[in-house]
Amino acid sequence: MHPFIWYNQVFFFSIFFISNRIFSIGALNGDNKIHIFYLVSLTVRFLLSVAYVAVGLLNTDFHPVVFALNFFVLYLCYTWFEIYSLLSNLRADFKNNEKSE
Repeated sequence: MHPFIWYNQVFFFSIFFISNRIFSIGALNGDNKIHIFYLVSLTVRFLLSVAYVAVGLLNTDFHPVVFALNFFVLYLCYTWFEIYSLLSNLRADFKNNEKSE
């Protein structure tokens, strides 16, 4: 475990919150452009992640490979959670639309 693991957790929580807010703005508009807001939030999260890894690798003296591995494991876990929650919400919405038709 890298000593920056808790900074990684705080970073992922904050970018998850930011991307969730961006996606919520698109969902509140009610347009059929929700996919655009999702892609924007995904792009923002990716760019912030690349910047965080670059800064983290430049500022750490303690096993940069461990830092990168910890980061990508957390990135995959958070991404899996987001995809799982998105699919479960879409599945519920699809079932509700089938019943209303």
